[in-house]
Amino acid sequence: EAQCCRYGQMHPHIDMSKVAIFGDWVVKPEFWKDVMIFPSDANAGEDVYHCYAACQGYYPQSWVGDLYITISTWLAYGSVEGTFSFEFEEPNNYIKEDQLAVVKELYDECCYPTQKLMPPGWLWEEHKQQVSSDPDRKTYCDWLVKTGWANFSTSSCDRIDNVFCDSEGNVQRLEVFQAGLQCRLPASLTLLTALDRLDLSTNKIYGSLPASLLTFPHLDRFSLERNSLTGTIPCPPSTSPVTSLSLGSNIFSGPLPACLAFATRLLELDVSANVLSGTLPPQLGELTNLVTLTVAQNMFSGSLPASLASLTALAFFSASR
Repeated sequence: EAQCCRYGQMHPHIDMSKVAIFGDWVVKPEFWKDVMIFPSDANAGEDVYHCYAACQGYYPQSWVGDLYITISTWLAYGSVEGTFSFEFEEPNNYIKEDQLAVVKELYDECCYPTQKLMPPGWLWEEHKQQVSSDPDRKTYCDWLVKTGWANFSTSSCDRIDNVFCDSEGNVQRLEVFQAGLQCRLPASLTLLTALDRLDLSTNKIYGSLPASLLTFPHLDRFSLERNSLTGTIPCPPSTSPVTSLSLGSNIFSGPLPACLAFATRLLELDVSANVLSGTLPPQLGELTNLVTLTVAQNMFSGSLPASLASLTALAFFSASR
């Protein structure tokens, strides 16, 4: 839920004649923690630093000065405890040539084929009000819709939407979610070995999920939920650092692999709304760091493993049909 910050009422000590007040974000976290990119569906060139009224409008000019951050729990019904962390990063514009080629292949294969068919003036916000089925899955890809590939070069990482690079030119985060991608996953994605976040959720990606995508040595968050992936869920390596694995709302079949227990750092596992079958593997009890476990809306049978009692950190569990 978004709201405007009500013209500085949250900061009564601010001299309103000297500062600009932008929109804030109110979010109700579903799990133990929340990572929010705001706005979540911005157009190219528009970001939280230049938006106002909950990002319903944008100021094109740059702003220099103090940054005020308000944390409020006014929506809570009881006491709230926890920690917050803030990271401030200077954008890196360098991207290695081979990694630039991987990102371009993703655009060429998964986005451009439908983007070139997009009718003039087509707007996602207007379209989703006119459809009733899968309204969050776009007919046309609108990733980089304002620029196209735009002859991006090895000094363009900070200009490629939803792509973030580290100081050495490696793609560190690839977060092209709800963009209308339609394709099989390009094999070249496995070359992005420095990834710590891969989020291609809520698209129209089909085919199998390559096990190699789970082998990145720094992978922390992996989300391909709300796609059309088929086949079995692959095994992560025994050294996997992944903490969040979201594969819900696909068409994965077969048993839930016991080898998921290799990912001992998992905090969140979601395989809901697939066609998985068989019994839940007792090895799930080895994931003692799990905070959320969602296996609902599948075809599982049998009893819940007694080993799930070992998940003492578990705060949310769903196995409903």
